[in-house]
Amino acid sequence: MKIGAVRRESRNGDESVSAKIEWEDADRVPVDLRCSFRGGDRPSGDPNVFLIATFFPALEAGERRIAVEGAICPLLRDGLRAAAAVIGAWHGANRAVPVIAPSEGFHPGDPTSVAGEGIYLSGGLDSLDLLLSRGAGLPREHPAAVRRAIFAANFTCHPEAAKVAELSARAHRAAAAMASACDLPLTVIEGNLLELHADFAFFSRISHGSVLGAMAQLFSGRLIAVALAASDDARSGLGPWGSHPLLDPLFGTSALRFVHDGIGASRAGKARRTGPTELARRHLFVCDNPNPGDPLPNCGRCEKCLRTMTELLVAGALAESETFPRDVEPERIRELPGVPPFRSLRYYWAPLAAAAQVAGRRDLADAIRTRLDEERRARSWHAERGWKGRLRRLDRRRLGGRLLALRRGLGGDQAP
Repeated sequence: MKIGAVRRESRNGDESVSAKIEWEDADRVPVDLRCSFRGGDRPSGDPNVFLIATFFPALEAGERRIAVEGAICPLLRDGLRAAAAVIGAWHGANRAVPVIAPSEGFHPGDPTSVAGEGIYLSGGLDSLDLLLSRGAGLPREHPAAVRRAIFAANFTCHPEAAKVAELSARAHRAAAAMASACDLPLTVIEGNLLELHADFAFFSRISHGSVLGAMAQLFSGRLIAVALAASDDARSGLGPWGSHPLLDPLFGTSALRFVHDGIGASRAGKARRTGPTELARRHLFVCDNPNPGDPLPNCGRCEKCLRTMTELLVAGALAESETFPRDVEPERIRELPGVPPFRSLRYYWAPLAAAAQVAGRRDLADAIRTRLDEERRARSWHAERGWKGRLRRLDRRRLGGRLLALRRGLGGDQAP
């Protein structure tokens, strides 16, 4: 892979940086990768941005080297090698790590006198908790104080462009309101960094932390660090995921650290801490499936909405919400669709069953347990565990799937 020289452009008040990406071993067309700051902010032209953004796609595609026009931070080079080892251990991949070959060698960059941190703000529960907790109590002039909020527009691999635009617009409104209430400037980043590998499973399991780490380096020379809210906590076991405390710090450089913050707090703890605040009550946005005709910002039907609503309910903070329906219907939980094999409802929902029971909502606790039992049976069926799994394996191997076809013909489910 070749990463060309970083180019700058100003258009309609937006400032952008871009670089041409050419594949050497994979049979793919070249891509012009671009990142823009809305409204006149000036992004760094650091080649490290594009190296981070392309590293995992290059690794996945089997590229033998990544030739970069310019200098690269040696700390980042070592971090990317470590990140490749982590991903390989998680997913059983044994790919050769591309050789990083910068035309101007490895240099940490000029030291700067900048101070202050930035945080990613999405409008969701995790990022709101980060906004309210990181550097809390520090005066604005303190070197570690948060001085800027960052919003990544259109940051999703959803296949429908109209849905992406609706999601991003609603999340932007929430993030802007939260930043304004905290007297923080908000920088909006747009770009096409996901274009190199626009696959949802790859994005979720491997690359989304690195893409956010790449965009963080656009603030090199202006901030000393950018923090990203943890979506998982230490008590969960911190399984493999694209944003992880083992991975995200590896996308930092000598000029700007990339911080994974919040593994000490559970989702329930965050809901108790931030749910009762005015920012959560008026602006919280988590929805995966908003429709223009919805009366509230959050649809109240998708998995993320129902999960967050239940977290807020057991924290005593849902009844006053202005962005969600003010109660959770058990049937909505029972009707939740299945999730991809690399995700699990149990991870987020199992703790909520006991919490709902304690909160006096046995109806919700029963609905959660019913839905989790359905997922467990479906996963056992597809993994061919238990007596039903053995029967499915026999049917597949000896009978050519005729038993399953007969069951479907009689109106049965795939996963009994």
